[in-house]
Amino acid sequence: MIISKFRLNRKKKIYALLKDLKSFIAKTTSDRNTINYLYYLSKFSNIPQKNLQNELKIILFKNFENRNGKFRSIFYLRYIFFYSIKFLLISFYIIFFSKKISPKYYCDLIVDDLDKDNTPIRFYGLKKYFNIIFVSNNNYLKIKKNYNFSKFRGCSKNIFFIKNPFVILKIFFLTIYYSVYSRNNLFPFLIEIFKTISRSETIFQEIRSNFLLQERHYNSSDLKNFIYKRKGGKYSCVTQKNILQINGVGMYVYSDIFFSLGRKTAKYLKKYGGETKKILPIGSLAMELNYYKRKDKNDLKKYDLLVFASDHNKMFHSGYDNYYSEYLKHFDWIKKFSIENPKLKIGIKLKHVVKDQTVLNKFNDLDNVKFLVDRKYLSDSYFYAHQAKSICTWSSTLAFEFLGQGRVVYFCDPNFKNISYLPNDTYIKKFKINTYNKFKKKIYEQIKNKKSRFFKNKKLQEDFCLNSKDVSRNINYYLKKLN
Repeated sequence: MIISKFRLNRKKKIYALLKDLKSFIAKTTSDRNTINYLYYLSKFSNIPQKNLQNELKIILFKNFENRNGKFRSIFYLRYIFFYSIKFLLISFYIIFFSKKISPKYYCDLIVDDLDKDNTPIRFYGLKKYFNIIFVSNNNYLKIKKNYNFSKFRGCSKNIFFIKNPFVILKIFFLTIYYSVYSRNNLFPFLIEIFKTISRSETIFQEIRSNFLLQERHYNSSDLKNFIYKRKGGKYSCVTQKNILQINGVGMYVYSDIFFSLGRKTAKYLKKYGGETKKILPIGSLAMELNYYKRKDKNDLKKYDLLVFASDHNKMFHSGYDNYYSEYLKHFDWIKKFSIENPKLKIGIKLKHVVKDQTVLNKFNDLDNVKFLVDRKYLSDSYFYAHQAKSICTWSSTLAFEFLGQGRVVYFCDPNFKNISYLPNDTYIKKFKINTYNKFKKKIYEQIKNKKSRFFKNKKLQEDFCLNSKDVSRNINYYLKKLN
């Protein structure tokens, strides 16, 4: 299987594209050439082939360009010289700055994968239940009980290629051989595998715990999970941060426990690749922090219509040919509605900034439409929504969170085509709007009638998101049962 020659027929429907992409990744990571290569890599590293194979699936997917229907050019054989040198430099850098380490810290729970955009504050509610150590990258966090893994300096000397540097040369020439033989540049895989091994071996040798937890489910790693357990850990866990998108952030999740927002929000997780042993609904950590535990909301403006939006990455999110044009169409609805109702205040809420000029240009001359961004590290979206008369979105996770609390949020979905994010399941379709006229009618109804903004149906609410007043307690309940 030649990775660089693969192309998805983006005119197909998203479910067909999912099948084609998964099939190619499965064949590529299980063909004879790959299996033979992984056999030697497994032998040298003492890591089972299965875990290395799963890691290859993750790496392959992360290097897939949805917009172009192909993988990044790094797998072209012509780049083998550049990436082979890069591999040697990284390896020798890790060896040169390695050091002897031994177990230093013991805790109940490691919270991993934190950086400047991923706040540890969401996990502070767990402190009353667990002794926690937070693991961050590159000294982003200045808090107590924080372990910083800084740019692969100070890795454990106990890692297999550091204990025996000559094995690097063996793996180097093996990778060249199998790259040429398969006509795929395999060094990008090898680099990521070496980096994951170095990071995981170092962290989990110094920190021992029963549970490993991370918020970004799309950053899970089967290789990391294996090393964690080899060092004495019991369970790897991830929390659902986003709606699971087909050929997007729902793909190739590996963990023992997947803490979902609601009872049905991870319904199709197994169809998206990856392996998860248990799916346990707990609610939203983000909503617990930003809505139920936050108090400073009174200075935010009130809007007649609030639009939960995101700055879409066309390269990543556009899973099929018409996706981006369909996504833009819902902004056309907002624009038309704002022109027809110049006295209504409309807010388009994003996290930080809007980079998509196509979206910005649609609203340039409209005084009653404002783009809203967070004022600081906490999210203002929840309080804007709390005060808004009506709420809509294309695919924001905030919609699931508020529907879980009984607040009506409408999905703007022209012709019911946005199934890569939102399958037309009955419980979701109940809140979908497929035409502009229906959209206008529903928004008017919410603006004029407060009762239409809410619904009472606990089962339906929990399909989207469990009550998020005390998500930390829910996590504690499940982990204590496992221990």
